[in-house]
Amino acid sequence: MTGHEFERKIRRLGRLRGVAVSFDRGHGKGSHGRLYYGDRFTTLKDRTKEVGPSLLSVMLVRFPEIPEALTEGETEEEARTNAIDCVITALEGYMKAGRPIPRSSAPSPERDRAVLPSLVTAKLAVYETMRSRGWSKVKLAKELGVPENSVRRLLDLRHSSQMGVVDAALAKMNAELIIDLPTTRTRGRAA
Repeated sequence: MTGHEFERKIRRLGRLRGVAVSFDRGHGKGSHGRLYYGDRFTTLKDRTKEVGPSLLSVMLVRFPEIPEALTEGETEEEARTNAIDCVITALEGYMKAGRPIPRSSAPSPERDRAVLPSLVTAKLAVYETMRSRGWSKVKLAKELGVPENSVRRLLDLRHSSQMGVVDAALAKMNAELIIDLPTTRTRGRAA
């Protein structure tokens, strides 16, 4: 498939879905340019030549509730692995900025979903409880009788904290982590 054929297919898809499609020659040297599909884009080289297999085989992963998170993979497995890391990175940004953690919408049987590690989810519960109650790291550290850097580690989504520490932090704030039994997946796999 040439770049022109690829562009025509994307334009047709855009018309069907009501998404704006455009080609911007101003982004790129020579015959290179950006093909926009809504707010997403890819770079097309010489549109008269065959499109490289990597452009057609890349799986794009996005998260409607977390627009800052966007990743890809050349295989489904790679895309799933990258998706978890991407979401964790975006959530770390939310935490650093003091923003609320977005809640996922109801699971859709048409879409796969990323499932965060249990410890990450528990740490997000501590963060959200602190944020909603106006507790600082210093206050939680004082209540737990630990140095502030212990609370920083507790909130570090990539640090291997003990679940007992998570439970103790939530208990000090009169909160608890509710764990439910897993449900059967109806379609696809979770990342």
